[in-house]
Amino acid sequence: VRGCLGKSATATRLEPGASVDVDAVLDEPIWARAVWISDFVQREPIEGARPTVRTEVAFAYDETNLYVAGRMYDPQPERIRANLARRDDNGESERLKISIDSYRNRQTYYTFSITAAGGRVDYFGSDDQDFNRDHSYDPIWVADARITEDGWIAEAAIPFSQIRFNQAENLAFGVNVNRYRPGDFEDLFW
Repeated sequence: VRGCLGKSATATRLEPGASVDVDAVLDEPIWARAVWISDFVQREPIEGARPTVRTEVAFAYDETNLYVAGRMYDPQPERIRANLARRDDNGESERLKISIDSYRNRQTYYTFSITAAGGRVDYFGSDDQDFNRDHSYDPIWVADARITEDGWIAEAAIPFSQIRFNQAENLAFGVNVNRYRPGDFEDLFW
């Protein structure tokens, strides 16, 4: 996967017969082998500044799914906003968003967001305007999250059947990752 600004992340292939139990525990061998990205920057409150907390995200895949794991560190996990809400409502919770530009056209994208409470929000962006979102896009995917003593963890499985892309021997998607921390009004992007 490729991010903006020339960054890149590698999705690690699962071994044949291996699986991922989407439970936000990250005890599968794939997460020990995966390449974790952590070079996030602030968009808010100070554009381009270093984040006040660490975020790590990794990608894995098999024949049917793209898997995402996130470790969102926080020295005060009791302050993490994790409000229960209906599907496609973030409940003003802290969240991790993965946006996939599957055609690498820098205009269309699929976004999958996981809240600290384990809620799911998804939408399709039909152009490069940040808030031009089609929330009628309702893919079938699974995610889970849990708060830990170090912050919170998220894990998701996104079936390839739920996103459109051109078939190729070596797939390369555009991607961006966003962590939003409403308690500190901190918006972090990879």
